[in-house]
Amino acid sequence: MKRKAHSKLANDKAGLVIRAGTDAPLSRTQVEFNRLMKNLETAKARHASEQARLDEALATAIRELMPLIEQLKRVNLDLVFSGIKAMDLHKLTATRRRWFGDLLSSKASELVADPVGLSDEEIAELEAILLKLGPNAADQRLKESKEEEFGFILEILERAARDAGVELDLSDLDPHGNPEEFERLAGERMAAATAAMAHRKPSKVEANRERKRLEQEDAKNRDLKSLFKQLAKAFHPDLEPDPRLKEHKKIWMQRLNAAYAAEDLREMLQLEMEW
Repeated sequence: MKRKAHSKLANDKAGLVIRAGTDAPLSRTQVEFNRLMKNLETAKARHASEQARLDEALATAIRELMPLIEQLKRVNLDLVFSGIKAMDLHKLTATRRRWFGDLLSSKASELVADPVGLSDEEIAELEAILLKLGPNAADQRLKESKEEEFGFILEILERAARDAGVELDLSDLDPHGNPEEFERLAGERMAAATAAMAHRKPSKVEANRERKRLEQEDAKNRDLKSLFKQLAKAFHPDLEPDPRLKEHKKIWMQRLNAAYAAEDLREMLQLEMEW
């Protein structure tokens, strides 16, 4: 004979929940399940409310904001076309012509970047105006800033390569090109230069530099090792009969081991001063 179920699944306003039977209360797992389902339904309701709010905001923007944007775009278009005619009709000083040209160039650039609502003829006319005016002062400064930044990056890369003993020339790369293409070309040249250096016999200067580096590294390791042995003998807690001082030495020994593992000579000297 099958045993009667103590609880059952049910749907209500809180979503899917487990109802207790008549002969036993819900288990802790079932209570936790109901709590999680309630939280899920609350999150779903909050999401639906937020989605409705965003939909209403979007509808309001389309209904009220977009016509204003279109009107502003037409005003800027008239400004550019009328401004170009005014520049051709009126004699302006060089400074005023440059300022007014920068204003028109900036507005024309904004319209070309977002041409929605413009006809093909209007877009073509704007592009012709941009060619006629040339880059405005702000665009020119931005271009120069990017070129300076690009040059600085090249200098850093070439200097790092030289420090690694690799001659790398990236001067012919285009600062206005695709960044991914630049990264690919730089990587290929670095790999090729490194491979070429691996098969080249080091010069006398490079050999001396490497010898000095190895000597310094060896001296540093000797200093670390000898200092570690000296301090370890002084700090070892097992060699300390005083219980109070023994606890201090445990801490010093831990710091010493960590400093030695990290090759931190400065920390080891600090420990020596403290001792």
